[in-house]
Amino acid sequence: MNERGDASVSTQDVAERAGVTEATVTYHFPTRDHLLVAALEEADNINRRVFEADGMQDVDIADVVTRLSATAAGHPHRLKLYTSQAANAAHPEHPAHAWFLQHQRGTLEYFVWMIRRDQDLGNAHEDVEPEQFARQMIALWDGLQLQKLVDPTLDLPTQVVDAYKRLARADLVEARRALKNLVAEL
Repeated sequence: MNERGDASVSTQDVAERAGVTEATVTYHFPTRDHLLVAALEEADNINRRVFEADGMQDVDIADVVTRLSATAAGHPHRLKLYTSQAANAAHPEHPAHAWFLQHQRGTLEYFVWMIRRDQDLGNAHEDVEPEQFARQMIALWDGLQLQKLVDPTLDLPTQVVDAYKRLARADLVEARRALKNLVAEL
């Protein structure tokens, strides 16, 4: 799929690469859509392994976004697959529906955890509601990824990091810190 994108993937291609019969592939993946959702699952597993191996759980948003965006940018076919299957996921009977629900729950939990951690560290405003923030970040990131597909010159990491800081109201936190330091110097 990496070389040609998901539009040209067939069960026969997968069978040939795996060294099995097409019947074996269709037994495990009854439709092409099931096969594409399995590819999304594997891409997610790859991202998760990179994330965990690099200790990305405990780093700031800039590092997380840069690393994950770079992974997506390095594999534009994965990004295209994600985007095309996101549209299909709107249909509850489509195989992508369940995967996207699970994927979004995990992403939502991660962003909730991240904003709470940043609030505890004093890097995000305490009034930011974590679940609302997380949903906005997911929507923003997905929208920017779509823009990146249309305009490959878009600097996805910079855009997402800037949005995170704005939604977290980090500028207000930093202004308060500066004011506190200024008062302490008086």
